[in-house]
Amino acid sequence: MNKGIAYLIESFKKINIENKRLRMFGIIEQDIKKYLKNIKLPDNIEILKPIKHENLKYLYSKSNVLVQPSLFDGWSMVVTEALACGCPVVTTRNTGASDIVKEGINGYVVPIMDSEAITEGIYKIYNDEKKLFLERDQIAKTVDIYKDWDKYSSNYRKFIETI
Repeated sequence: MNKGIAYLIESFKKINIENKRLRMFGIIEQDIKKYLKNIKLPDNIEILKPIKHENLKYLYSKSNVLVQPSLFDGWSMVVTEALACGCPVVTTRNTGASDIVKEGINGYVVPIMDSEAITEGIYKIYNDEKKLFLERDQIAKTVDIYKDWDKYSSNYRKFIETI
């Protein structure tokens, strides 16, 4: 269960937010299917079929937070995509995309296999009393570099040269 779904579900069950809803989508691997068959999911957890890539922006732009609790992931594109739509994220250190999360600005990075940390990250985004988070359009700008491959490759080349 390298996607960390069990920790996300455990976290979600602990959250005390009125009208909360968890939507999970994508290809469901066999080990996750087996896990989901053995637990009782509350009505406010939905397992959606895979969504066409061009429709993801609508889902992200209407979401309050994207949680990517993977135990390992080379580069979690969903993190970048959600941020590009202005959706803050909670993700683990073990996704390559955790490098673009700016703590308290566009999301939070949490340890793997830690439902408490996931819960805490979600609450920080939900409560955000100090307005640490930028507006959605400003969150989207935090990943602008990843939209322009020429700019990205130029910055990457400069980074390599400094090493």
